Amino acid sequence: MEEALNLSEKIVQEHADDPEIPGSWALQSEILRKMGRLEDALSSYEEAITRFPDQSVLRCGRAAVLTDMSRYAEALEAYDEVMKSFENQVVASSGRADVLKNLGRLDEALAAYDQAILEFDEEPVPVCGRADVLRTMGKLNEARDAYIEAKRRFPYEPTAYCGLGDVYREKGDLELALITYEDAGKRFQYDARIRIGFANTLRSAGRFEDALQEFDRIVYVFKYDLAALSGRANILKSLGSYDEALKAYDRVLAIRPDYAYARFARAAIFAIRGDFNQALALLPTRAPSTLSEWVAFHIRGMMHLKRSEFDAALKIFSKGASESPFYRNRQYFMNAMAATKVRMQSFDEAISLIGQSDNVISRLLLSHSYAAIGRVELALIQLESVNDNELPPLVELRDEIAAQFRLSPMSAHYDRDWLLDRETEVLLQAA
Repeated sequence: MEEALNLSEKIVQEHADDPEIPGSWALQSEILRKMGRLEDALSSYEEAITRFPDQSVLRCGRAAVLTDMSRYAEALEAYDEVMKSFENQVVASSGRADVLKNLGRLDEALAAYDQAILEFDEEPVPVCGRADVLRTMGKLNEARDAYIEAKRRFPYEPTAYCGLGDVYREKGDLELALITYEDAGKRFQYDARIRIGFANTLRSAGRFEDALQEFDRIVYVFKYDLAALSGRANILKSLGSYDEALKAYDRVLAIRPDYAYARFARAAIFAIRGDFNQALALLPTRAPSTLSEWVAFHIRGMMHLKRSEFDAALKIFSKGASESPFYRNRQYFMNAMAATKVRMQSFDEAISLIGQSDNVISRLLLSHSYAAIGRVELALIQLESVNDNELPPLVELRDEIAAQFRLSPMSAHYDRDWLLDRETEVLLQAA
């Protein structure tokens, strides 16, 4: 990246007013963007637009940087201006739809992609973008079919493979996900997204050391890829290696100090440790709209739960479960509501809430609740559905629930407070 930036800057400096090289300005700006230097990238694009005001690619690039900076209102305005001033703008149409998705305005995003597909039916970007909105909405079967069709129509487009692998992983079809990523890796050897998807699937399959090693290889090659750096840190956090995870997130924030997912992941670790002031300093106070803001809202609620402030926690979790447009995020809020009810010993209410979610944490909460009211067979069914290849903190929680409620011959190692604290911890690890 450094070499590429130096070369692009040299071209721009030597041919600053050449009307044939706006693409070189765009290249310089995009390199800065990929290096996380967003303010510099924005300035570079704006200087280029001043010199070449009739180049839509520069205006779309500026809008993309604004999107990365979470300045969504300005990004929408910028894309609207491009679509108004220039014809045949598939990039602007798709970019605008992506901003709507980031804002959680998913129905509008889907409609925007549908319109873009009508206008640009031979372009892969809106087709893949629409499929990703379906995935974000939790319509996984529709998303899978859309990506399969995109992969058939655009076999040269890595996004179609990445998206299909992501859908398979979210559906729990890990073998298909691995096959999809491995096939894509052979076709697109230098696409970081494919390698990140493969590493995340290894993690989902319980191959944690393999996943960490894969992320190490990825970040060695793609030193500025925030998704890769964050993915490695996320595994460390989920494994309970908090000191290492904090260092890994610091590495992300050294590149992009404003990167919300790393900031909020650090906040989750501080919340786990009871360092609430440090956690709160990293969280926004405004009402949530983007996915990252809903994650931060969830963490804020979990801090209320850890302090046994049940009414405040339930108010946050109820809002998130009913209003968050992101389906996976809603599951976190439902699980958090159930965990709160477990702490309050309102087990029947917890069972009712958990029935609306299905993941490892929800099954553990369900087993705890069933065991607490003496429904042993149902508790055992839930416990037996949690495999040994899950994250070690989850496996330990499973075994301790079984031991404390005498659902296994093992002896309990902890007390009830440990059980409740671990349930809160794994929810924050997932956040």
